[in-house]
Amino acid sequence: MNFDEVMYMDNSINEILNALGNISDKHAVVIGDILLDEYIYGMVNKVSTGIQIPIIDKESVEYRLGGAANVAANVAGLCNHTTLIGRCAKDDSGNKVRQLCECYHVNLMDLESDKTVVKQRVYIDKQQVSRLDTNTFSESVANELKEVLQDYKVEVVIIADYLYGVVSQEVIDIATSFCKENKVPIFYTSRDLGRIVIDDYPIVVVNQKEWNLWKHSEECPKAFVTKGNEGISFLSKTMKVDKKASKKYPVNVSGAGDTVLAMISLLYGEKCISMDDLLLVANLAGELAVENELTYVVREFDLIDALYKQWINDDSINKIVDISLAQNIISAWKQKGEKIVFTNGCYDLLHLGHIKSFQYSKKFGDKLIVAVNSDSSIKRLKGNGRPINNLEERVSTLAYLSMIDMVISFEEDTAINVIKAIEPDTYVKGEEYKNKELLEAEYVRKVEYVPMIEGTSTTQLIKKIARAVEEDGQ
Repeated sequence: MNFDEVMYMDNSINEILNALGNISDKHAVVIGDILLDEYIYGMVNKVSTGIQIPIIDKESVEYRLGGAANVAANVAGLCNHTTLIGRCAKDDSGNKVRQLCECYHVNLMDLESDKTVVKQRVYIDKQQVSRLDTNTFSESVANELKEVLQDYKVEVVIIADYLYGVVSQEVIDIATSFCKENKVPIFYTSRDLGRIVIDDYPIVVVNQKEWNLWKHSEECPKAFVTKGNEGISFLSKTMKVDKKASKKYPVNVSGAGDTVLAMISLLYGEKCISMDDLLLVANLAGELAVENELTYVVREFDLIDALYKQWINDDSINKIVDISLAQNIISAWKQKGEKIVFTNGCYDLLHLGHIKSFQYSKKFGDKLIVAVNSDSSIKRLKGNGRPINNLEERVSTLAYLSMIDMVISFEEDTAINVIKAIEPDTYVKGEEYKNKELLEAEYVRKVEYVPMIEGTSTTQLIKKIARAVEEDGQ
């Protein structure tokens, strides 16, 4: 891959980041069945003497939003205005739903219900052994929906039908009519697509099994079909786009469809992102969801990190980024709690001293960023005979070193502007700088020095080569 191709990849990921930035101000309304997921963890230390069954000692309990509430939580993880319309009771489980919605910044319009739907999953040593359901069938929200929709400036509507009564034919008709009138996209998913009649306006998001069972699938004008480990397809009357998943995860598929639905609904219609890239991001979101044992809310920083990982897995040369993209990616790493280590240099002729320095530097944190002087900068610092290798050769070589996570180039004589832009946790230099004035030091929290390996400087290496050439010439 050459530098022009790297720049194309740079543009592609920047377009995705722009789209993710654009959706943050959207107002999304999610309508559907609210569920509470309860995860019970325990150990088996003995067996009942009476009926010979294992006795589970309950050790901990975790709660997560499920169903349409999980869709809303994932939407709220990416945009600032999310309203959830559904039903839950004024019981302990309903109160937990309200607390979780507040935690995830979901505006809950919780209309009354007799009971809250709860899915209890029992785990022993990380293995799910049973599930207990508390089910109830609620009235639809049709009577309240029209008034609620008129109260908001809505930019996307998502209907998630888990067959507990909240979604009815009238709900679909009211929501579709509102969206048509206001030119707002509406997305629809259901455990039984044949239960309700939809016209050609809603965009269907459904798994492969439900799609195959739906007798009207061939008439559907637009649909996203999720296929688990096989990825996602977009189908319309004029195009078909398939995007395979990059990984296979056997851990947990609970809630992954909710995450994908949220991602597709928010990104669809963004002009700066292609359908291929939209499906890429939706796949990555689903993969992040199933990596986790519990239903998981994917955040923007999760997606940026996952995009970068995939990008450099395709080719390590993609570690070479401009300062603007570097800021976005490093910000995501910081939000994930990772420590950033920074070092810089010319790296004209890569040698053992450099490699050991990188290896040592990586011990001070989680991510190692290396900044490289431009050709003109080296010429000013080292003289007209330098650099030996041009910038493209130098940064490309560094990108293929596994301990380096990102490579940036800079034009100035010092790395101060780069340090100001990315604000690393630790700045690393060779111990030969320990008793010298280090201009960059005042802009970082901490400076560490790595030991030198005698006789490994680039200048000494150039002299060795010159002597060898001279002797060979004689």
